[in-house]
Amino acid sequence: MINRYVSPSQQANMEDLIDATLGVQPSRAAYVEAATAVVVQSRRFDDSDLLRYLADLHPEIPQEHRLPLLIGATSGANWIASLHAFIERGASNEDLRQEVRDAAARIAEANLGLRSPTDLLGPLLYSSVNSSREEDSVLKKKN
Repeated sequence: MINRYVSPSQQANMEDLIDATLGVQPSRAAYVEAATAVVVQSRRFDDSDLLRYLADLHPEIPQEHRLPLLIGATSGANWIASLHAFIERGASNEDLRQEVRDAAARIAEANLGLRSPTDLLGPLLYSSVNSSREEDSVLKKKN
């Protein structure tokens, strides 16, 4: 039961203290939702505003996790954006055909999200440039 005489920020601090005492951690879904919100809002706010935004929107995320979450989310988004830009620039360049395919596969793989250790045993969606070019030369010889 929430005490009506305690401000929401005081209540959140009390809940954080209780959670820390009991060892309760925010769910993975809370981190994913918070990271997505940061990426969506990153064009509108600077880092300090985004940290306040995270504190307001996701008080269940511990304060010491907010900056790493912000850095990870924006870095991941920047990496995907740079791959996308590479694909757009290289789409018409025949010399970059395999690299463009690999970049697209990396984006598709990132879209799968984080995987458990057992999922890591599955095949990767992209291949190295050398092996792909070797496969291409084998295919050309067959034709």
